[in-house]
Amino acid sequence: MQNPLLLTLLLLLLTTQTNAQNTFSGQVIDDRNNPLIGVSLLVVDDESSSTVTDFDGCFTISHHKPELIVEVSYTGYRTTTYTLQADKKNKIQLKPATESLDEVVVIGYRRTRRRDVTGSVTKVSSAEMRSLPAASASTPAPPIKAPEARPTNGPEPTPGQLTAGQINDYEDWDLWQDIATEDLAEFRQTWQVYPDHRYVAQLTFSDGTPVVDAVVELSTRSGEVVWQAHTDNQGRAELWRGFDDDQAYQQDRLKLTATYQRKTYDLPTAHPIDEGQNFLTINDYCYQPTAVDIAFVVDATGSMGDEMRYLGREMIDVMSRAGDSLADADLRIGAVVYRDKEDEFLTRREAFDSNPIPARNLLNLTKATGGGDIPEAVDAGLWVGLDELKWQPWATARLLFLVLDAPPHQDSASVAHLQMLTTRAAAKGVRLIPVVCSGMDKSGEYLLRSMALATNGTYVFLTDHSGIGDKHLEPTTDVYEVEKLNDLLVRLIQQYGRGATCGEQSPLVNSKLAPTEDAEDWTVFPNPTSGPVTLTLPKGRGEVSLLSAEAKLLGRYAVNRRRQGLDLSGLPAGAYYLRYAVGKRVSTRKVVIGIAR
Repeated sequence: MQNPLLLTLLLLLLTTQTNAQNTFSGQVIDDRNNPLIGVSLLVVDDESSSTVTDFDGCFTISHHKPELIVEVSYTGYRTTTYTLQADKKNKIQLKPATESLDEVVVIGYRRTRRRDVTGSVTKVSSAEMRSLPAASASTPAPPIKAPEARPTNGPEPTPGQLTAGQINDYEDWDLWQDIATEDLAEFRQTWQVYPDHRYVAQLTFSDGTPVVDAVVELSTRSGEVVWQAHTDNQGRAELWRGFDDDQAYQQDRLKLTATYQRKTYDLPTAHPIDEGQNFLTINDYCYQPTAVDIAFVVDATGSMGDEMRYLGREMIDVMSRAGDSLADADLRIGAVVYRDKEDEFLTRREAFDSNPIPARNLLNLTKATGGGDIPEAVDAGLWVGLDELKWQPWATARLLFLVLDAPPHQDSASVAHLQMLTTRAAAKGVRLIPVVCSGMDKSGEYLLRSMALATNGTYVFLTDHSGIGDKHLEPTTDVYEVEKLNDLLVRLIQQYGRGATCGEQSPLVNSKLAPTEDAEDWTVFPNPTSGPVTLTLPKGRGEVSLLSAEAKLLGRYAVNRRRQGLDLSGLPAGAYYLRYAVGKRVSTRKVVIGIAR
């Protein structure tokens, strides 16, 4: 007779062994043995266990299987499969692809602005791009060979196929002002939004660490709130006068106040961007939030059918990689899909969750259908995304990716609703990041770029270089770079979602800028500095602009003497750039602000 107790113990032992978690770790390197950052490792038959490599090219996966088969992919390298062994150091070496987007496509055209800019469609390596001389607009563009689009039926497409560009109008504020009042001026009255009168507030603790997610208000002396925003992960808030009424508050004396940890502080100045930045130092203990909320609000009407299958896979890939790119964050992901009035449904949503699978399933299972006319119910999807997803009350970042291919309805009620929603997004501290697909028009471009500016966001658009989908709208700009859509979105999530550590230098220290050789005839000292600097300049006139490490314009200062003092002590510790312009001559120098001890 068999012993029941012995059988139970044996079954329990087998179950424990089956569910035991094995550790699979290793490193991904290139053909020169350099570590590769952000490589995607997709576990075959179990996407929930997938990961990406860290800054040292290393990865760790826990799984109950004794060995794992992973698909390893990275932009510019051949995708390969690899069998991981548990409790061993797995080293994976990737080989460069024969054709890849390591060659950055730079697009532009001739335009005379407040400074001369010349460009053309060309193709250069990323290393050569910055030093390439401007080409004549009459030079014929070399053809760009696009890969064949996949059929709409058949196996699910792999991520990393869609191509995209980004325009951050904060990085070239003068150009945006020209575009908004010249090229796209006819649409200002259509949408009745005017992102012209910009104010920047910079908040830091006394040690130089940025104050994150403080509420900043621009208001009249009588207390009427003109604009409300939150400081970002660099401690900066973007505020606007007259966003929905260009003539509003012109005669009012405005003030800036900040609220942090239930305390309210008055900023000493309220200068618009052309007169400088507005600083505030808070003498309090440094606190840093860890929450990051990411929402995808997606147009699911029929016109999205040419790209929806690919977009779904790209966004699922982004969700999978987002957690690894922000390993220390309390990350939640939600999703909304919307159609139009009279369709099967107007909106559907999945609430924020630390598990990305519900949001991924909503996007993966929703088919593109309905619609029929060009405008769609964008405001309905945006309203659900802002008001029904329950954003974290204190967070490092709140990001809303608005994925769409058609502008909103233009009736007066829809326009007013969009104005209100944009204002509400800024007041909630939610960055709006449009991701524009095929079918958008110039009217929609103006609106979406304005909404991105109003909420401290950026403008993303798909391009024709993937060969997928219908014709994509060329943005109104001088130049842009093309990269893989999924890589671009992961980069933005990391850029906006990485929080500062108390008493340490700002995490964003890599700049798109570089000091110019002709800057040798003027100096900045001391450098590094705790804040105050002295500039010795060749001319006693011109203008000095302050730019962040990511090339964002933070302030302008008029030059009226050859020896000029400048106080930067209100900025978080990190790398910045000073750009000196006199006449048509522009030169740049790097300045480093250290941590106060």
